[in-house]
This record gives sequence, C-alpha cells and structure tokens, in this order.
Amino acid sequence: MIDRQKSNFVNNLEDFLPLWNRANAAVQTLADSSRTEPTLYFDSIDISTPMFFFFIRALLAFESADTFAVLALRPDPFTYFHHHFKKYPAFFVGPEHSVDDYFSFLNADPGDSLADALASNAQRYAIVPVNGSWFVYGNWSKEMSALTGPSDVLKFSHEHYPFFLYPGPNFRIVD
Repeated sequence: MIDRQKSNFVNNLEDFLPLWNRANAAVQTLADSSRTEPTLYFDSIDISTPMFFFFIRALLAFESADTFAVLALRPDPFTYFHHHFKKYPAFFVGPEHSVDDYFSFLNADPGDSLADALASNAQRYAIVPVNGSWFVYGNWSKEMSALTGPSDVLKFSHEHYPFFLYPGPNFRIVD
C-alpha cells in the first residue's frame, strides 16, 4: 500500500522494489541498441522546473492517472541511500500535492545530509506513473533525459512540452 501522506521518502521495500524493478526494466529497454521505439529527449535539469511538473500532471491526466513516482537509480539505492538513511530514494506525488510539495520532496534532506537530497545527488533518476505507460530516465552526466512510451503519449508530449531536444541519430543516453 502506497503511503500518500505529505512525506518524502519511501520507507518500505515493498513500495520501493516494484518501482525499482519497473525502472530498471525500462532502462534496459532504452539501452537496447536494436530498439526502434521513438524517444523524446530533454535536458536533465528540467525535472527541477515548474513547467516540467505541470507537463507531468498533464501527461498523467492524458492517461487518466493521477500519481507518479520519482526515484534515484544512482547512487545505489540499497548500498548507499538505504544503508546511510534507512529509507529509499523515491517519493510519490499524488493529486493532493502541489508544485511546492514536489520541490520540497526533490530537495528534502534524507537525514543530516542536505547534499544527499535527490535534486542534488541523484546521478541517474526515473519518473514513472503509478498507472500509465510512459517512462522518464535522466542521466546527469549526459545532461539529458529521455521520455519513452506509446506513440499517442509521445505525440501528446511533443504537443504539450516545448523543450524537447534532438541530440543526434547515434546518441545513447544509457552508458
């Protein structure tokens, strides 16, 4: 059961593990050199803008959904984040949360270490809808993020978010 209080980090492995597994499966698909699915790219810093938050809200509404999760994929959530902070580097954003709540969650101190807030320490991140068909993967070192999903989702996204980039035909976001 997802804890949808106005709190930040996921405390239960039972809530985190399905997100982790979905994100890793999607990253593997994204990394597959033989994949032909279209992908939209944007700057990895975009997740820290209000415009991106409202775009994700619109994308959720497009799929008749209302909640998404943000999680850090690196540093390692288990050997680093949970080991040091006894929680997992993920949070849920539901319809009851405002853009200010979202930024509070992104910048939350996990425990005596503000430098470990997801906004400053997540070298790789994922954003997934609780119910939905799209996936966002961000890679700070590549300074790029990717949005994948069905063609109707990508068409909607392209029409509703003006900051997509075109990194070139041989660009690989996953290293």
